[in-house]
Amino acid sequence: MEPANKKRLFMAIACKPPPAVIDLLGELQIQARDPAVGLRVVEAVNLHITLKFIGMVPDPDIVLICEVMD
Repeated sequence: MEPANKKRLFMAIACKPPPAVIDLLGELQIQARDPAVGLRVVEAVNLHITLKFIGMVPDPDIVLICEVMD
């Protein structure tokens, strides 16, 4: 039997950042280029608040998780 493909899942709330936050994200992205900083900054279009990290989930289980979340 083949192992199921898995996806990295989390529950989140999407955010539409104001211009000042977009500017700050740009500055943070510059700083994040230094591996010693240990910072990971998402693009403004992907900005979100993570509520719960679920982890690696087999594809067949994703539908069930979505139904429960709804």
